[in-house]
Amino acid sequence: MRKLFNIIFFISFTSFSQDYDKEVKYTLLGIAAGTNYYEAISHFTKAIEANPYNSSAYCHRGDSRRKIKDYDGAMEDYLQIIDVSPNSNCGYMGRGLIKFELENYEGAILDFTKAIEIQPRNAATIYFYRGMSKVTLNDYYGAIADYTNSIINKPYDDDHDSTVYKARGNINHFLKNYNEAISDYTKAIELNPNHVRAFFDRGNSKAFLENYEGAISDYTKAIEINPSFAGAYGARGLVKELLGDLTNACADWKKGAFLGNLDSKKWLKNNCN
Repeated sequence: MRKLFNIIFFISFTSFSQDYDKEVKYTLLGIAAGTNYYEAISHFTKAIEANPYNSSAYCHRGDSRRKIKDYDGAMEDYLQIIDVSPNSNCGYMGRGLIKFELENYEGAILDFTKAIEIQPRNAATIYFYRGMSKVTLNDYYGAIADYTNSIINKPYDDDHDSTVYKARGNINHFLKNYNEAISDYTKAIELNPNHVRAFFDRGNSKAFLENYEGAISDYTKAIEINPSFAGAYGARGLVKELLGDLTNACADWKKGAFLGNLDSKKWLKNNCN
């Protein structure tokens, strides 16, 4: 009897071990597939077949399906996570991202909020997307709060932080908080010295504060980074005109018009010979 029990136990353990090996193997292969989403989906599916409760594989497969815009398939995976692993925030975050991409911003905010409640730490990306959702709904102060939390939750990722500071600067500029906007754009530039849009937008904020020399400096830097930035030529020309330098303003508008900036074309036609 004991011998029979040992045989049964060995067979069961061996089967479990083989399934576990397959689960780990295909999960890792799926992750290694990276942006080859169809291959990744195939591997994650095999990992799930080995263990139908593998929430990590469901999460990764859902993300891969979402990337190829298979929203129905992705939604099934995220709902499965919510069902089998309610303490994982992946299901709510993934479902929120689908709603965000489908422009259901109210629904996205509800899911992002639930994801943050489950895991308030390391929630930088979720705060960022919730902030963007709030911007589309004109909840600007709520968005600023979320962007701030996004920075706090992930303070050592320069690319992430630069993007968030830039986004918060845009809201502050829109709200006419120009000094705060300049501070945010400056921080974005410190973290990413080639952030061309941050230089351009900081120039706009400086122009609204009538710091025209500072604005010209920022527009010039944006042009140095991207010599084809038509809007920067147009904006720099406008500030030069405000300083009474019409000759150089026209030169900038001519360049901007050549690159396709419609405002430059208009200003060139109305102000220059």
